[in-house]
Amino acid sequence: MNFILKNKRSLLLRNKWLVVIFLLAAFLRFYKLAEFPVHLGHDEVSQLYDAISIVQTGRDIYGNPYPFIFQSVNDFKPPFYTYITALSYMLFGWREVTVRIPGAFFGTLSVLGVYFFVKQFLKKEWIAYSAAILTAISPFEIFYSRKSFENQAGVLLMLVGFTYLAKYKDAKNIKFFYLGAILLGLASYVYFAQAVLTPILLVSFFVIFWKKLKTLNVKPIIIFFLIITPLYYMIFVNPATRNRSANVFITQDARLKDSSIVSVVGYSAKRYINQFNPKHLFFDGLNMTEGKRDVGPLFPAIIPFLMVGIYFLLREKEGRGEKLFLLFWILVGFIPSGLTFEDYSPHRTIAAFTVLNIVAAYGVYWFYRRFGKVALILLLILFGANFIFFVKRYTVNYPIERSEALHYPYREVAEYAWENYDKYDTIVFDPKFGEFAPWIGTGAHYYLAFYGHYPPEMMQKEFKIGDQRVRETTFGKFSIRAVFWPEDMKRKNTLIIASPWSLPPTITQEAQILKTFYFKTTAPAFYAIGLK
Repeated sequence: MNFILKNKRSLLLRNKWLVVIFLLAAFLRFYKLAEFPVHLGHDEVSQLYDAISIVQTGRDIYGNPYPFIFQSVNDFKPPFYTYITALSYMLFGWREVTVRIPGAFFGTLSVLGVYFFVKQFLKKEWIAYSAAILTAISPFEIFYSRKSFENQAGVLLMLVGFTYLAKYKDAKNIKFFYLGAILLGLASYVYFAQAVLTPILLVSFFVIFWKKLKTLNVKPIIIFFLIITPLYYMIFVNPATRNRSANVFITQDARLKDSSIVSVVGYSAKRYINQFNPKHLFFDGLNMTEGKRDVGPLFPAIIPFLMVGIYFLLREKEGRGEKLFLLFWILVGFIPSGLTFEDYSPHRTIAAFTVLNIVAAYGVYWFYRRFGKVALILLLILFGANFIFFVKRYTVNYPIERSEALHYPYREVAEYAWENYDKYDTIVFDPKFGEFAPWIGTGAHYYLAFYGHYPPEMMQKEFKIGDQRVRETTFGKFSIRAVFWPEDMKRKNTLIIASPWSLPPTITQEAQILKTFYFKTTAPAFYAIGLK
């Protein structure tokens, strides 16, 4: 026993800096996780309630047994995060933070994933430490780890998978090849961005390192394709998921003049190039405020180190293949965002941001070697200032200025509706809301079901699609639909919850307002109106 304890103590001492970085990452991801972000987004609440439904009944809320793709709010989510959340629910119960714990957990593990990936590829431990530190404190890493975002887990599996492939390249041990192929196959199921990136990067790995691999055992590759085949079948053959893919594709951008191949390719190329806009990467890409002083996925402080890192990666001949693979990863990593209808989709580009941090770490390493302690002091000042600015934006501005994007105050609406559930025959909730412009909130039935602790078995039996002229869905006493006040005002024994966008301007004088729900900015979001 003493021998084992001594070995463990020795291992910790040898890796003390990595342990410190790991603990820092864990603190930044788990501290006040239930409070920040300030509200569950629709992705979070839908995955959480579906996970609860899977544990309790073996089906999602629509009655599909152990689905391969979750219908959710008709966005057909990959299965990984929902099933991981099911495990979290079994451990932590019916709580909001249950859905955030897996994201924070995988985000913390990403520090280790980056460290071992860099150590294996670049063979320089201090670059691996630098990359791990940047991973621990980077805005996008913290932002998405705390937001229950599945892409973090996908990037982690990619990092570990390619680490094993690099080990196979160096040691020619076939078990590393099998492990890498299996992990990369699983990564494709985490998020659709990985389904695009993983096969491209896998092919590029074999092309770049073909001479070092010499002979290639095809069995692990066959296993990889066997793992991903069902996913690609669902994406390209299943009508529902194929329709979802089409709905987020760049052809849905209203600014695209026509859908000809020439137009789509040209517009896609322009959109792809725009992903490298420094303003987006370093200054406003996370969209955490309504003003000009926002935060990008990456610290502005890494810009000079990123330039130095790229320069030396291109210049140095040692490990040319590994460095070429990193740069190719960055170029490929922006493809998923460049092919969608949105101008910028940083959540689809996390894999590229991760490697940009690695390249910047190369520049940090060179800077430290060149200037020593002076460099260390300057680095602490630069990154410390950037980090403090990010924390202020994240904890002060973001909860107020962007709470609407998280569907605030849907939780308060749901809790109020359940408090008054037995007082009315019908509760009508119109999910249209917005402070400056109206938009229709997503997943209202998930919010109502989760905050009412509604049994998933009952939800599966009662959930119905109603009158689609008013976008109606129903369960229990709830009718989730558009409100038309001239007609709805005649209803009896009904609770109506709707925003000012769905009601006449004089509603506060015309009707009995039982409660006003406010945005974090104090602007009214919804009114609760009792009709007797």
